[in-house]
Amino acid sequence: SHIFAADYATNGSLHARNQWPNSKDYVIEEAALASGSDALEILTAIRNTKSVGNVSIKYPVALLTINKRHGAPERWIHDVVGAGNVREWKVADDTTVKLAAEADAA
Repeated sequence: SHIFAADYATNGSLHARNQWPNSKDYVIEEAALASGSDALEILTAIRNTKSVGNVSIKYPVALLTINKRHGAPERWIHDVVGAGNVREWKVADDTTVKLAAEADAA
């Protein structure tokens, strides 16, 4: 506070100025929201499969098949592949997650 003492004396506390961002001031990009929802749905499928298989969240996925209704996974697939430790992925009629036969070497 001593660094900005003059500004504080003139304008008061930054927190008391009520200059907080307002969500109404930002544009909502529907395509980005839909894309994020798709990515979350796929990550949830991966996590559920690993949970049912009683394996670590780091356990590799041999093949991730993404339902074609998700449209363009190119927007988020790199994030999903990294987060889910996915070795290979493709688009088809249904979403499936096939775990690897064994975990990666440590």
